[in-house]
Amino acid sequence: MSRVVMESPVEVRGTMVAALSRASVGVEGLKTRLLGWGRKEPVALLMADRTGMRATAPGGEPLTEAEIEALCPGAWAAFHAASRHLRG
Repeated sequence: MSRVVMESPVEVRGTMVAALSRASVGVEGLKTRLLGWGRKEPVALLMADRTGMRATAPGGEPLTEAEIEALCPGAWAAFHAASRHLRG
């Protein structure tokens, strides 16, 4: 199972940042035991300051609002609401 989630936003010096991460977990049953695994990897960064909001891929390439929504529906609106106080 794999899904993308928005991590809790963090604010430092007038800039808010939140990561979108793909979380994967799995379990396999063996004869006498279970084998479990998990993995978490960043897929995007959301940033906001008084100039507005923006998003990038982990490598720094810009991402659009539509791309963020495709990765994690509702994340753009939730981050916008959480960072509203930065834009006055």
